[in-house]
Amino acid sequence: MSKKSKAERRAIVKELKRKEEENAFAEKPIPNGDLKALFEHLETALAGEENGKRIVLCDHTLNKSRAFLQARGIQNIEEICEWFGEYGGFCDCEVTYNVTDYWEERI
Repeated sequence: MSKKSKAERRAIVKELKRKEEENAFAEKPIPNGDLKALFEHLETALAGEENGKRIVLCDHTLNKSRAFLQARGIQNIEEICEWFGEYGGFCDCEVTYNVTDYWEERI
C-alpha cells in the first residue's frame, strides 16, 4: 500500500469536513433566521449584573429557549432542544456558549 501524499491527505480531510458540515445543516431542525434570533435573544435575556460585575442569569434549564421558540410559533420545540444537546446545549447558557460556538459563523 502506498503512502498518500500530504496534499492527498489534506484533500481527504477537507472533504470529510465538508460532508460533516453538510450533514449538520441537513439535520438542523430550526431555520437559520430563528436560530440567529434565539442567540441574540439569549445573549440579552441571560445578561445580568451583581455588585457592578457582569453575570449570567441562567436557571440551568432551557426555559428561555423554549419560551422564545414557542413565541415564534415553532412547533418542533422538543426536537430542537434535543438537537441543542448534541452540541452541548443542555440549558440556556450552554446554548449561548456551546451551540453558538459551532453555529454562529455558519448561519
